[in-house]
Amino acid sequence: MLLARIAYGQASPTQLRVEIPFGFTAANKEFPSGTYLFKGESAGRISFSSANGKANGMVRIITSLARSSDADDHLLAFDKVGDTKTLSEVWLHGRDGALVHATPGEHQ
Repeated sequence: MLLARIAYGQASPTQLRVEIPFGFTAANKEFPSGTYLFKGESAGRISFSSANGKANGMVRIITSLARSSDADDHLLAFDKVGDTKTLSEVWLHGRDGALVHATPGEHQ
């Protein structure tokens, strides 16, 4: 599992801005590396868009993940299978985590 930590200074507690240094998949789509803004949405979804506005997506929350420490705050997690990195968890400030993809079988 790969982790990307996010710096404070977001526009609101349910948003985070992060530089993702590698291409990744989410919601069965491929996204290039770059800066992304993630937003908690209603109806069990999280939306995200690239800073340049060229890429955007939305993922469904499969289940909530209990926060075990403050270290869980402002975090993205990616599952890696071969060369493919898939967004699997989104942790927004002050909220429980969100599992957005569960990779079956062996992965990093």
